[in-house]
Amino acid sequence: MSNTKRIGLEYLEVNQSQKETTVNEAFNKLDLFAGLTIESVISAPPSSPTEGAAFLVGESATDAFLGKEKQIAHYLNAGWEFYAPFDGLKLYCLADGSNYRYLSGAWQTLSEPTIQVVDALPATPVAGVIYFVKEATT
Repeated sequence: MSNTKRIGLEYLEVNQSQKETTVNEAFNKLDLFAGLTIESVISAPPSSPTEGAAFLVGESATDAFLGKEKQIAHYLNAGWEFYAPFDGLKLYCLADGSNYRYLSGAWQTLSEPTIQVVDALPATPVAGVIYFVKEATT
């Protein structure tokens, strides 16, 4: 069977039996990847994961996570499913409130820019700061 290129959803085939299985698996992947949010970054599976929970597998992974470093671990139907990241994939981590992006083989923490509302732009702007100039009122 052929799959979509990014998250690997299986296409339905002509005269395919049990189409509902393929479609339901696709729904589970879409549920995970739409607004991808993980619980935390961990290197070993939690002892009692919640159904549907997702984690980013950290370095030096052990047990069921062995060899799955940098992948997304999704606990579904009482078992683990793993998804390899692709360049540009972004996720949000509930544990530390960080946003991550996968690029060139590594997860990078995305920093939020500082936003300042000012009356006028400063003579020497500060790198990493976004300035909003107040509209003059009459």
